[in-house]
Amino acid sequence: MLFYNRLISITFLSTALLLVFLNFYVFQNIESSLFFISFITIITFGISHGSLDQVKGAMLLKYYNVNSKYLFYVCYILTGVTFLFLWFMKPTLFLISFILLGAYHFGKDDCYLMKIKDSMFTNIIFVLKGLPIITTPLIYHFSDTIHIVSTIIQSNDSIFINFLYYLNEKNLLPAINLLIFFIANTIIVNRRDKFNYLLEFCALNIVNFTFTPFIAFAVYFCTLHSLRHYLSLVEDLSIKNLNDAFKLFYKNLIPITLLTIIFILSFAFISQSNISFNDHITKISFVSLGVLSLPHLILEVLYDNASLS
Repeated sequence: MLFYNRLISITFLSTALLLVFLNFYVFQNIESSLFFISFITIITFGISHGSLDQVKGAMLLKYYNVNSKYLFYVCYILTGVTFLFLWFMKPTLFLISFILLGAYHFGKDDCYLMKIKDSMFTNIIFVLKGLPIITTPLIYHFSDTIHIVSTIIQSNDSIFINFLYYLNEKNLLPAINLLIFFIANTIIVNRRDKFNYLLEFCALNIVNFTFTPFIAFAVYFCTLHSLRHYLSLVEDLSIKNLNDAFKLFYKNLIPITLLTIIFILSFAFISQSNISFNDHITKISFVSLGVLSLPHLILEVLYDNASLS
């Protein structure tokens, strides 16, 4: 497992370097093609890393001696719908909640198989460790990132956007990112894991420096985060070999992927507005990720607590 975990870190860095090479030396500006590829990859391979949530849900219900399997689906869907309703009513609150929940999820999952110091601040540091996924694009492509934020919250003027402008004007974003890197390092015990984290942090900066925020996020989300989550599922669900893993993933991947695509297309239809095609794609991608990530994250927390018990 440790070998595969290191391999995932190297895959993330290699993918970032390969795309940089292709962008500068092989193709003339591949960003327009990569934008569409990124969208397809996010809504299929990326989002579908939660395709085994129903398997974990069944195990969780068994742990709590609940016989109705439909209860999981009802709670899962209602949680997502509630978060979607929050976006319609309070889009800025939705975005801030998504950023904090996403940062915790990214930070915790990216520590998979790392030896971590346990303390009362560990969960807070998990949030900090995941924040560079959001803050790094602000350093290299501030205007593009602000445009994405304003597209999601459907406003160009909010306290949150003004706060981001303040951080940028004072040149605080690079210092914050570097400080987060050193703070996150404090909970990592093993030197080898620290080196892994350094590789990932460098790759994150390379891909964000070269590409727009949407593409950079897709590279991170579909290589480092999703691959590592798939690896964790193999251990969590006690899958004994690759053949059994592929069978289980294949059985659950296609239905959840189709449902995800149907949801995104439906959401795209009901959220039509006078914005560009790329902006519309960006909005439905991140809002859909937010809606799907909340029940996914809650399930992960409940499952981890049950496993510890």
